[in-house]
Amino acid sequence: MEKRKTNNLLIGLIAGLLLLSLIVSAINIMQYNQKKQEAEKLAAEKAILEEKIDEMRYRLDSPLDDDYIARVAREKLGLCYPDEIIYYNDLN
Repeated sequence: MEKRKTNNLLIGLIAGLLLLSLIVSAINIMQYNQKKQEAEKLAAEKAILEEKIDEMRYRLDSPLDDDYIARVAREKLGLCYPDEIIYYNDLN
């Protein structure tokens, strides 16, 4: 009778430890998946920012010639040449 109680207690202890290890493993897997998704998101953001940095470096390194000045005047200031006709539409 005493041996049976000891065996039942030992089996219960082993079952409890297995259950605990399964729960801890499941939590760790969920945390790993969250961190992996976060790392992928950050890698995508990094790629976008690196593209912006490259574009800014190109702009800084480009000479201040007439084409550059005309492009900035058109894009940033909305200016145009006197002989140009500008058409506006509401498609955008």
